[in-house]
Amino acid sequence: MHTSIYKMRTKLRITQPELAERTGISQSQISKYEKGEITRPSYEKLVRIAEALRCTVEDITDRENPSEVKSVFQAFTDQSAAIFIPLYGNERQSMNTDFQHGDGFIIRPGGSPNQTKKPSFLDYSDTAYAVTTYSEAMEPRYLSGDVVFVDPKLDVKQRDDVVLTFQVGDKLIGMIRECVEVSESSIKVKDLKVNSGKPTVSFQKSDLYGVHVIVGTQKYRG
Repeated sequence: MHTSIYKMRTKLRITQPELAERTGISQSQISKYEKGEITRPSYEKLVRIAEALRCTVEDITDRENPSEVKSVFQAFTDQSAAIFIPLYGNERQSMNTDFQHGDGFIIRPGGSPNQTKKPSFLDYSDTAYAVTTYSEAMEPRYLSGDVVFVDPKLDVKQRDDVVLTFQVGDKLIGMIRECVEVSESSIKVKDLKVNSGKPTVSFQKSDLYGVHVIVGTQKYRG
């Protein structure tokens, strides 16, 4: 019934142990799903696997009638009901000649990000993501290792904390700052680190890939 899990997993070059780690489902169970030895996994586990493989439940369900699958699993494949969201920031971007704005994090287009559980306050959003912080620029509000939750669809307002994203070569680079002023064409931001010596910085929105609002934080506890 769910042998398509193998096709999707190998297409993304994800191993069974990696999929088990991402979903919290044992490798032995995943193996049985792929072999068709377990024909009725729980709905929740199917959603976890689909989230980890960045696809829908229909994509990993072998049925002759796709509409039947959709009617059965519709509540679980609706993006607003997703269990996990992408987690970026596992690779640091240091300031250099190509990126002179400060330390940030890398989002690789087309890559497979890590994932984290979607908090309840983001149930309304179908595009939310999370970021692990690196830079000291926003201390003490955010410490290195904190996870911030981001809603790309919110309009940016003064005093919002935001993720600024930049296209550099074949990758996206993001950094976190506080919005000081925003207009239709530009945004002025600042960091919070005491005695950083850095003034507020203005960017033309046309020079940015995007500006997204931070809506929550999960503190790093070591």
